[in-house]
Amino acid sequence: MAAIGKIRENVGLLVFVIAAAIVAFLFMDAMSIGGQSQMDPNILGHVDGEPLSRNTYETKVKQLEDNYNQSGIPVDDKTRFQIREQAWQQYLQEKLSEREYAELGLTVPNAEFKEALLAHPGIINAEIFKDETGAFSKTKLDEYLASLNLDSDDPGYSQAQAQKRQFKSFEESVYQGQLREKYNALVNKAIYVPSWYAKQDYVEKNSKAQIRFVQIPYTNIPETEISISDSDLTAYMNARPNEFKQKEETRTVNFVVFPINPSAADTAAAEKYIVDRLEKFNSTKDPSTFLRVEYSETPFDATYFSKENLTARQDIKDSLFVVPTGTVIGPYYEGGTYKAVKLIDKKMIADSAKIRVIVKQAGPSMSFPQAKEKIDSIKTELDKGGDFEALASAFSDDASKDNGGEMATYIKPGQFRGLPALDKAIFYEYKEGDVFTLQTAQGWHLVEILDADANTEAVQVAKFTRNIEASKATRDEAYANANSFVANNRTIDEFTASAQEKGVPVKTAGGLTKNSYEIAGLGANQEIVTWAFQAKEGTVIDKVLQVDETLPGGRTLERYVIPALKSISEPGMESLENVRSRVEAEVKKQKQAAKIKANIASASSLDAIASQMGVEVQTASDVDFASFSPTGLGPEPKVQAAVFALQPNTMSKPIEGSRGVYVVEVNSVNAAGEPTDMAAAKKTAATQLMQKVNSIFANMADKAEIEDMRANTRTY
Repeated sequence: MAAIGKIRENVGLLVFVIAAAIVAFLFMDAMSIGGQSQMDPNILGHVDGEPLSRNTYETKVKQLEDNYNQSGIPVDDKTRFQIREQAWQQYLQEKLSEREYAELGLTVPNAEFKEALLAHPGIINAEIFKDETGAFSKTKLDEYLASLNLDSDDPGYSQAQAQKRQFKSFEESVYQGQLREKYNALVNKAIYVPSWYAKQDYVEKNSKAQIRFVQIPYTNIPETEISISDSDLTAYMNARPNEFKQKEETRTVNFVVFPINPSAADTAAAEKYIVDRLEKFNSTKDPSTFLRVEYSETPFDATYFSKENLTARQDIKDSLFVVPTGTVIGPYYEGGTYKAVKLIDKKMIADSAKIRVIVKQAGPSMSFPQAKEKIDSIKTELDKGGDFEALASAFSDDASKDNGGEMATYIKPGQFRGLPALDKAIFYEYKEGDVFTLQTAQGWHLVEILDADANTEAVQVAKFTRNIEASKATRDEAYANANSFVANNRTIDEFTASAQEKGVPVKTAGGLTKNSYEIAGLGANQEIVTWAFQAKEGTVIDKVLQVDETLPGGRTLERYVIPALKSISEPGMESLENVRSRVEAEVKKQKQAAKIKANIASASSLDAIASQMGVEVQTASDVDFASFSPTGLGPEPKVQAAVFALQPNTMSKPIEGSRGVYVVEVNSVNAAGEPTDMAAAKKTAATQLMQKVNSIFANMADKAEIEDMRANTRTY
């Protein structure tokens, strides 16, 4: 009873405590909900508060990757990052544009969209959607789309899904194109060109000046005669705040590299590997199997190469064309590899060929298997006695179809640089009179070799190669050195001092945004960027990173990298360190220009300036105000502007151009009069203004509040 009485006495306090607890619980729940919203893994950002979906973004990324894959373009790390950025910009543009379209009431009704889709050249010109008469068939389109509806356990499911994404992307582009056309039409209709503007534009384009001038290159003043301080650089930047305005936070990292270079023992091991198997290589009758079994870095290639097209050291090439068949040359060193080559055969090949071709291109409307099926059916028709010219004219996607598939001129080895398989087949695998089919990155080809005179000696060789690579012991030693550096240097000051003591160069990569992917001196690497935006200024990473880079020829440059976060630059004026080299170049030109001006201050004529500065008086004819690069003068807009402000036979003051200091004298000006056709002049001026519509998206993006949260989900 005493306890109940005590509760009654404090009932007011109890009600307050309970109420406070409920409010606190609700507040915590609201915070939790808000936190979940902020951390929603399906939200990658916002445009003026409107969320951007991860699923939509990733779909766009996948569509772009499909396009690359269908085109046969390899997707490396750098390309992959570029694709993701392209998809992001595309997503932003669609979001910003959709809002603008909605405010203007622009729509594309379903019937209009279908009409535009079925009238699009990508649809009506696609062979796969044509009937037996060569006309577009809606039925064929429907059959194609239906064929993509496969079960997940079907062998062609993955390819069908990729084709679905491609077609969906195509539909989106048609839909957005219709909206964009309507929007552009509205903007263009709002453009008004008054007569005075059209006249001025006409005069600027058509008035021509004949001039004499001298150009004193900035390099006439040696760098040793000028000095540049940080205060000079800062003053230059402060005078141009908009040029150095930074919209988002950037970070600058210093880094050191511990290369994973093969040791002398590794080099000797690669040579020994070849030497130990040289006798077997010499006696083998099956070079292809030998190279595969003995793990040669270079597989057997049955191609016959002329001396011009054979890839090898010059002395090796020369030897291969004089030694007997079966001769082995080597081992020898070349390009980080030990090699031995064996001459398998010699024969005469053509140095040029005349061909005709039928091409079925693979793309959004036709897969590679479908292109092959079409080419095979054409070849079957040809084998039955069909006319090549007629078949090419009716079915080829190549420009040569208008000439019955025949290439206009003879082709030479290496001409098809983007299609090496085609080049190889024509010159090294087939001969005059052969008809064959071949897949390339472009699609499927049906080729007939009309003329190929075998007049060039060529060799077939087997290359037994072993790359000189770092062994495990070498790697372990490099890693131990890098790991010791990390463990003993936890601040950027320690990092810098230790690198200097060890003679390890410290490199800098500045201006990194949270979505940067290119590190100067390292190539594509987002791992360092991710760490930099999670680290504190002045700190060193707590682990060793391996950053590899693929070199030309397929070799890999391996290295251990240790970054330190040097500085953080908030939005606003860029830091001097991020733009130092660019600003130094401009300030240097300013100081050189000042000295040049002082040197020629007393000169009274162009000839006197030329004699004094060791340059020539030059002339330029028909210089106008509007051309990008007038003949005889080049791209010098400040000089062009000065020309039309001068009186004839009057020498200008020194003008700081892009390549040096100029002094100009106008001989005469052929001034344009009133345009004879004012309507045409207005139309020309309006066309130029209409081109500015393309910059509308950039303006919308500048005004919008865009939150990019893609980097928040990355780890290193």
